[in-house]
Amino acid sequence: MIFIKDSLAVDGFKIAKTLFEKGITYKHLFIIISSNDNVGNFIKAKRLGIDYYLIKPYESSEVFDIIQDNFTTIKSDLKIAPKLNKIRKNISILVAEDNLINQKVAKTIFKNLGYEISIAKME
Repeated sequence: MIFIKDSLAVDGFKIAKTLFEKGITYKHLFIIISSNDNVGNFIKAKRLGIDYYLIKPYESSEVFDIIQDNFTTIKSDLKIAPKLNKIRKNISILVAEDNLINQKVAKTIFKNLGYEISIAKME
């Protein structure tokens, strides 16, 4: 699952177009999170192979539903807190975030969970 940010500062559709042209959007689950919603963005996202288009602010339940719909082997019991020790340790995590503070926050959160992350270079 890959999230693409779309805002005034970052053109998520430009990123999506590049990924689409390279045939990558059909190989993974892509979600655009937009704080720059314009008429036609949803259709544009679909044409570029983006699976979901979320508009900020969005509910965390929307992301939860996307995960439940696409990763059907994951079983959830809302009454029991998920156990972090059951999460695989040999995964690669790529964070695409242009804000340095948010990058540091993401690194800290994942480090506390026992994961190292890579930050995508934004050009």
